Amino acid sequence: MFLMKIINNLYNGTSVKYTLLEAIAYLIIIVFALTIHEYGHAFVAFRCGDSTAKNAGRLSLNPLAHIDITGMLLFLIAGFGYAKPVPINPSNFKNYRKGITAVSLAGVICNIFLGLLSLLLLFLYFTFLTRFTLFSNSFGLFLYDLIYYGVYINFILALFNLLPIYPLDGFRVLDVYLPYGNKFSQFMYRYGNRVLLGLIIFSIVAERLSSYSMIFSYLNIFNWFYALINQLIALIPIM
Repeated sequence: MFLMKIINNLYNGTSVKYTLLEAIAYLIIIVFALTIHEYGHAFVAFRCGDSTAKNAGRLSLNPLAHIDITGMLLFLIAGFGYAKPVPINPSNFKNYRKGITAVSLAGVICNIFLGLLSLLLLFLYFTFLTRFTLFSNSFGLFLYDLIYYGVYINFILALFNLLPIYPLDGFRVLDVYLPYGNKFSQFMYRYGNRVLLGLIIFSIVAERLSSYSMIFSYLNIFNWFYALINQLIALIPIM
């Protein structure tokens, strides 16, 4: 994943300076995307009547309140990680079902908004900024990396979190509308973490095997996400 990309770049002769700038851009966007995602959960929970996250110091735009070190390391090693889950108490919601739905989708909506904003910036970058000499140097490349990762990381976070697998947001939205005690929810509460871990590991292995056969590329769920994001990028006239 990203760590392997950095190693490959250095091995193939990419300058240390550019590689370092790209790594910094990648980390900045991850921290920003995760912070806004978790803040979105906390903010909407507070608006729905639950102050649990606020009392825990999570209604904050300070990255230190949300970032998990292990989750960040996984982003570097495996290409996907996590932040600290926002604590909520659904019994405090003014409307339980609407509250769960709104809080669960808040982070996803935040990432979609940031992804769309990054698409707009990508359009502006290629349409206007590349005309200026100032943006043809290392600063311009760094700015491009920030926008590029702003598009991909935010949309991947949004799409991944919409999967109906516990403990992701997509599952929580689905679960609140399913009959109480249904077999799917019971299975997910018991095995969801293993299913999620298995899906990530399977996708990483499939990516490694894709050089032997294209069929493995189709088995990598992240490739499906990339394909969808590439279609979104293709909709804007950036060249």
